[in-house]
Amino acid sequence: GTDKKLASFNCDTALWSEFRSRCTERGTTATAVLTWCIQWYLAGSLEDLATEPTPERIKALVDEYLAESLDSHLMSILSKRSL
Repeated sequence: GTDKKLASFNCDTALWSEFRSRCTERGTTATAVLTWCIQWYLAGSLEDLATEPTPERIKALVDEYLAESLDSHLMSILSKRSL
């Protein structure tokens, strides 16, 4: 939708850089992955992140999201380019 909020937060520079690189490698964006994480958290699917956000758990969740959503995301990009 058009009702968006620009969110900013402090993050370790190296961690952010690695995260953005991983997103790019997987054909997505940091915004898409973080929005997904927020949606899952609000749905109660990421409750354990509230107490223990380990890098391994976050990586596993991001990998799971990419495995489930990357194909449809890429198809969306490709269909826009062919217009």
